Amino acid sequence: MAGQGGLAEQVRVGLATPQHQPRLSLVEPKRNELEELWFGRPVRVHVWEFCCVLGTGALIIAAVKLWRGNTLEVPFALTLLALALVALGKGAPRLMLPVWRAFIKLGHVMGLVMTSVLLFGMWLLVFIPMGLGLRIFGKQLMNSEFRANLATYWEERDPRLDDFQLLKKQF
Repeated sequence: MAGQGGLAEQVRVGLATPQHQPRLSLVEPKRNELEELWFGRPVRVHVWEFCCVLGTGALIIAAVKLWRGNTLEVPFALTLLALALVALGKGAPRLMLPVWRAFIKLGHVMGLVMTSVLLFGMWLLVFIPMGLGLRIFGKQLMNSEFRANLATYWEERDPRLDDFQLLKKQF
């Protein structure tokens, strides 16, 4: 009784859709890398936001320089740079795309380095002193001694704790 469920018909209809039709052209259509999605939004939007952040940073530096009493040349140049960055990000994002990609790669490498530094710092400042303190005071948080006369290390739990109503009152 093959084919009674209509599976063959569904497959035949599914293969007849345009997405499964063979391409007549041997040349792949040119992809627009600015319209590709990256974290749910087009790359064009990410590049523009990147340029806006850089422009805002340049404006903040210009304001600090002006506030400290520097001459007007540096703040003026930074303001022009900020405007140019925002204009390039909105009007010509393809020019800023390599800069954005390099910044993303730099951020990835910095993230890997900082993760290692933070984890090393946590071990050095928290876990090692805590372990040494517990060892100095003779505290043992977990029973890890070998007992040859036992068949199993399983510890029976108090049956009063098996009430699922206790899960509603966690605190």
